[in-house]
Amino acid sequence: MRKSILIACLAALAPSMALAQSPLPNPLVLPPNTIVGRGNVGTGLGYAMTFQEFLGTLGQLGLSNAAGTAGGDLSGTYPNPTVAKLNGTTPPNSGLFKGNGSGGVVAAVSGTDYAPATIGTSILKASGGGFANAVAGTDYQAAITQTGALKGTGGGGIAQAACADLSNGAASCSTDTTNASNISSGTLAAARGGAGTITGALKANGSGVVSQAACADLSNASASCSTDATNASNISSGTLPAARLGGMSALTNSLASPVTMTTQSTYYDGPTIAQGSSGTWLVLGNVSLAPNAAGNVIACKLWDGTTVIDSGVKTPSAVGTSSGIHLSGVLASPAGNLRISCTNASANGGSIASSNGIDAKASTITAVRIN
Repeated sequence: MRKSILIACLAALAPSMALAQSPLPNPLVLPPNTIVGRGNVGTGLGYAMTFQEFLGTLGQLGLSNAAGTAGGDLSGTYPNPTVAKLNGTTPPNSGLFKGNGSGGVVAAVSGTDYAPATIGTSILKASGGGFANAVAGTDYQAAITQTGALKGTGGGGIAQAACADLSNGAASCSTDTTNASNISSGTLAAARGGAGTITGALKANGSGVVSQAACADLSNASASCSTDATNASNISSGTLPAARLGGMSALTNSLASPVTMTTQSTYYDGPTIAQGSSGTWLVLGNVSLAPNAAGNVIACKLWDGTTVIDSGVKTPSAVGTSSGIHLSGVLASPAGNLRISCTNASANGGSIASSNGIDAKASTITAVRIN
């Protein structure tokens, strides 16, 4: 600055006045928009500026006693002006600012330029240049209330997963296989505690393997456990009690009074039993005969009314003599009552006696079911 001086052209006051190498008035007061010039004495080069810019230049020269009213983006008076504007725009007194596109600032709009302040707990989303409350389950994942495995629903949500949602779920995924009734195919390997292809009773070997059990593996097996007791030949000791004979039931009957054989060659029933039509029967019987004349021929048969099991003939030697006939046999599935029937083949008359003259039950039949 040794070779330069400031030349102020006070156009508003004295357009032709020039200051050359002389001190400036103190204080120097000019209107803010007064044009002043800055030049170089040696070259004659320079440029014009406003008084406000000129005051800034004075500050660079260490001249701090400038005075006057501030202008432009400043307000107040020198030497202590304040910033009143930014690039010609007055900033709002409060709130948020935004650029106005021309280097200045204006107030930012809540909900458009920024999310509005909220005291709630909602999540916000952009909405048409503004903001709105986001919807749980649509705009973001709602709070998860499910337990266990989860799956995506395809719409941005989640739900509890099921067996069908697994990539490798087996058929038993949703079947309770702790219930043996639900295991419907295959055979559990013996190594897993199963029987494999074994049938019947099982025994364990103490190492998790099972096999078919035998009589020796039972805690209370008797000597007959492995003997076929359905074969009577294998029963080699003891006596079977009558009460254990099962189907071996016995029936017996005796005449209580004589039966007259009125008509020759006609059979009359003597002792009879009603045993039914099932089973196989061993039949034993005898009859006492009383002819009405010596030499009568009396025939008797043991039968069921259809099939004759046994028969006999007796010819008493005198009237009133009691003669006996013994009959026996086996018959299966009798067609009728088992009986002994007799006829006088030579004459009318004679009888099947109920007493032999000394004791009763002279004519008796007994049947035992043997099968």
